[in-house]
Amino acid sequence: MIEIRRMTKETIGFAAETEALLFSDPWSAESLSEELCCPFAKSYVLFEDSVPCAYGLFRLLAGEGEVLRIGTVPKHRRRGFARALLEHFFKTGREEGLQKVFLEVRRGNLPARRLYEAMGFRRISLRPRYYRDPVEDAVIYEKIEKEK
Repeated sequence: MIEIRRMTKETIGFAAETEALLFSDPWSAESLSEELCCPFAKSYVLFEDSVPCAYGLFRLLAGEGEVLRIGTVPKHRRRGFARALLEHFFKTGREEGLQKVFLEVRRGNLPARRLYEAMGFRRISLRPRYYRDPVEDAVIYEKIEKEK
């Protein structure tokens, strides 16, 4: 059974370990903990049969959302968990007035870019050499949310 819950102090360790596994610039456990205190943060962990498999960090302020991070444990990839986290954020965000969502992603992260485009995000800009280690452009996406 799939369940999405708010991130808690108890799940910070999972997210930090997954960050270190997935990203060349991982967020620390301390940075993740700070998100729990941010009034605009919407941080979730996806569980399958009580096992944490993925997480998503989002922000929502004045109708605008931002996708900060999404991470799925490699052995659980390609099962729709990132999509489920995004859909959960959209659904709960609409209840709080979400109208637009922005995100940035490495130009070379084609699986993520395909997912975002399939979910209705459109490319609006490029930030040359934005990422470090390795240096890479960031593609900026926007999605206009509609009532469902």
